[in-house]
Amino acid sequence: MLIHTETIEKLIEETLAMTAFTKEEVGMDAPDDLAGRLTKMNAYLARSGEIFAVAKLLLTEQVAQIYDVMEEDLDKLKATDAKRIVTVKTRRAAYLIDLSERLNHNLVHEGNNIRRQLQYIEDQIRNV
Repeated sequence: MLIHTETIEKLIEETLAMTAFTKEEVGMDAPDDLAGRLTKMNAYLARSGEIFAVAKLLLTEQVAQIYDVMEEDLDKLKATDAKRIVTVKTRRAAYLIDLSERLNHNLVHEGNNIRRQLQYIEDQIRNV
């Protein structure tokens, strides 16, 4: 079994939970709700960035482990075949990288949208 497999699975679960939060429907006319959501999103943004960095480290460590264990076997293969084996064995770590990166981008965009909506509400209040 590859090192860090349990850690990767826990981080995938955590990232999927944060992703589910971004899919929740939100009323765009309640400033307190929007501000609360933005606060939570900022915390998730920091965490998703941390998960992304950890995922990249874990992937690198898994690749190193595979080469440590299978170096002689991999050396006998064509480079593309060896790379394919490594890719298959590290697919969950790669998935975590993609998932956390996508979450990070989603949080940035949604946060920007909420800020615009809050600004719009503020402008409407001023004009009354």
